[in-house]
Amino acid sequence: MSRGASVGLVLLLLASSGARAQSSPNARTRTLEPNKTPSARLILDQAESALQQLQFRQAIKLLTPLVEDRAIPFDGVEDEHHAYELLGAAHWYLDEFGAARLHWTSLLIKRPAFELDKLVYPKPMRATFQTIRQQLLRQGIIQEVQDIDPNPAQPPTILRITEYKQVNSRAMTLMPFGLAQFDQGAEGWGTFFATSQGAAALTHIASGITMWTMSYNGKLTEQNYDILLGTVVGSLATWTVLTVWGIIDANVRHQPERIVKIERTIQTQEAADLRTPQPQRAKPAPAAGGSR
Repeated sequence: MSRGASVGLVLLLLASSGARAQSSPNARTRTLEPNKTPSARLILDQAESALQQLQFRQAIKLLTPLVEDRAIPFDGVEDEHHAYELLGAAHWYLDEFGAARLHWTSLLIKRPAFELDKLVYPKPMRATFQTIRQQLLRQGIIQEVQDIDPNPAQPPTILRITEYKQVNSRAMTLMPFGLAQFDQGAEGWGTFFATSQGAAALTHIASGITMWTMSYNGKLTEQNYDILLGTVVGSLATWTVLTVWGIIDANVRHQPERIVKIERTIQTQEAADLRTPQPQRAKPAPAAGGSR
């Protein structure tokens, strides 16, 4: 191949690559720049962020196309009201009270009971907003209505404590085997007297039966007799002492009334008022000489 043909071929390749280079950026631009419009909610978030950063002009620049030009439709009524609220606040911070009044008036016409959040906006701004509302009310442009709270407050609740009491009889203190202590709620002492008095009583009965059986069968000796008699008398004395001790203990612990159960319930104020007993009116006495 001649040198001239080689040079021509090289020039032709360079020209074709340059043409592709010129066309490819346009194609890349078309693929990297999708036709996507930001939503009104996104613009509201950006405007609110600008307002928090004291960039009031930036907030007005973002909100004005939404409110005045309606360039982008709102996602709902709440977003539209929020846009008027933020736009009026931005103008108020810049001492542009006429513009703030204009946007807040539009907001109050759409929602007469709207209130500025006291945790977000200063008191002077809220006073200005309230003044605009009062002027619109006097002019008859709006009517005073109650705003519907999307999250209504729950009714107040109260803690009701109910006590169940047991009336204790004095005669119950004379009962043996810890019954008086169990009745008074002293379960530990009741268990002690029940087991100790029960053991003494069983020992007394068993030794007495054994002594009688051995005597009946002729197997009772003097040694056995002394042992069994000592057991019978000792167990009876032990049972008597424990019984007297239990009676004294029960009388010391005795209370005419004892709380046996406590219930705690949480209920609303309305339910508590309904359950509160109302005083009954006394019936008038029949007139003298009237029919019986």
